Amino acid sequence: MEISYILSIEELVNLFSKNITKSRIYKQLIILYNLICILSFFIFFLMCKNPNNLLINIVALLTINLLMKIKFASYIFGKIFQKKYNYKKYSSNFKLTKLDINENYLTLITELDEKHYTFESIYDIYLVDIYIVIRTTVQMDIFIPNRAFKSDLNKQSFLNKICKLTNLKVKEFFPIDIY
Repeated sequence: MEISYILSIEELVNLFSKNITKSRIYKQLIILYNLICILSFFIFFLMCKNPNNLLINIVALLTINLLMKIKFASYIFGKIFQKKYNYKKYSSNFKLTKLDINENYLTLITELDEKHYTFESIYDIYLVDIYIVIRTTVQMDIFIPNRAFKSDLNKQSFLNKICKLTNLKVKEFFPIDIY
């Protein structure tokens, strides 16, 4: 079975930004933000003598914390991933890619290189939004967009074949350690 596709770095960054809240790094960042917010609250509390100003400060700090959680984190991680995937190691991912599955291995062919992955080196398969994500033990993640398949039947037969050859099950959530 062979499929062809082209990945877009913008689509991939959008996928990461949309699913950032499920990652371990994001949760660590939220703990840091909350510690900064609590520390700021105590500083403002010590500086405030009027109780009315204290309420205003609490509302302002909670608003800032919420904005940092929602907007800033997605923006920062989007930039991190754009920088990460611009490295030479990943540059071949954004060219025309052909993925071929035979009985022995999975082959990823681009105009720059050709990589062979044994089925033992594949340790996870995810179905996330409009992508199939295949994780390998050599720290290479293969992202396959749904548009690479002519129909849902083709996509399902691809997933069935890969699951049969790897003895894995498809997980329908975003991998938390991909960052």
